[in-house]
Amino acid sequence: MKRILFHTIILLLILAANCQKAGAQQSFDTVFISDKYTTSFLFTTNAVFARLSSEDYAGAAFAEATNEVVYVRAKKPFTEDLSLSVIEASGRPHTYFLKYAEHPGYLQVDERYGGRRSKPDTLRLSSTLMTTLLFSSEIVASDLSRRRLIEGDVVKESPNIFSVMAKTPHKETSSLAILEESGAYHTYIILNDEHPSKLIIDERHDKAENAKGNLSVNASRIDDAPSLQDVYNLPQSLYHIGTQHGRIRVVCENVFTYSDVMYITIRLDNNSGISYETDGAIFTVKNRKKSKRTDDSGITRIPSSKYKGLSAPAGGSNKVTYAFEKFALNPNQVLQVTIQEKGYEGYAGRTFFMTLSDKDINLATRPTKSAE
Repeated sequence: MKRILFHTIILLLILAANCQKAGAQQSFDTVFISDKYTTSFLFTTNAVFARLSSEDYAGAAFAEATNEVVYVRAKKPFTEDLSLSVIEASGRPHTYFLKYAEHPGYLQVDERYGGRRSKPDTLRLSSTLMTTLLFSSEIVASDLSRRRLIEGDVVKESPNIFSVMAKTPHKETSSLAILEESGAYHTYIILNDEHPSKLIIDERHDKAENAKGNLSVNASRIDDAPSLQDVYNLPQSLYHIGTQHGRIRVVCENVFTYSDVMYITIRLDNNSGISYETDGAIFTVKNRKKSKRTDDSGITRIPSSKYKGLSAPAGGSNKVTYAFEKFALNPNQVLQVTIQEKGYEGYAGRTFFMTLSDKDINLATRPTKSAE
């Protein structure tokens, strides 16, 4: 009887393992791409690896200013199997099964929000009149899918402004993607209209962002929450959270909460003779006491948006303010902040660790000044 029970348990374990393996094999995320538009993939940290299974049907490229964005566009309609594999600097892998659709329902896959897809806005352009787009923060990266039809670029004198117009009247469609320094991302389907109703598109107070559920508090406020710039400019109020490696020091200046938004400001002072490049901070909720029986890899908390960055030249300083959906820690948890030197992820380099306690998070106060 014991032998029969033993073999039955073994058989059930084998079946469970096979089912789990089969489920993992079918866990590809399907994304539709087109040869008319650019599809953008946004990641929490820089992508250190991005490759298509075949370049016969599509092309992939990093945004010029940041590896946090990967652009993909089909070269032609296709029915063959095609995949995109991406690995972030944090070690997080992604695999997408790509299919062709002439007019996809979305043009961005935002892994900062769990792979959320947002429907693009429509932008109508004339070949005789310039259209101007205004954003809340500087434009970090932009992509026009068909420059033979559309011309446009960031205004050098005002880097938060993008000017664009059609080259000639046409019936084809194209797309425009804009990444702000705050982390806000915008995608547009472009149509030719020789008599557009609007020539100024003001995204600085775009109420539609809140309707989509974005927590981009820099570009669109939630209730009366202060913007990321407002919090970024506040003086330091915390002095007990910091770490130092050689002549580089990292400190947590502020932790604030307002409504359902949490803000964390981190500063890096580089007094060494070598510049320090980083993709930013990684936030992980971990157990205060390690246990041999449980996995201590922790839970990563992904910022919803950020303002500025931590990379600093030799002898310079820089800081960044992150916004999160509000969260709390229990007495047995801490928030570990990891800052890795770019190019050395996972080995060597100058890596910094800071620990925020449950009291640092749970007792955070409102900013002393809020935007009216």
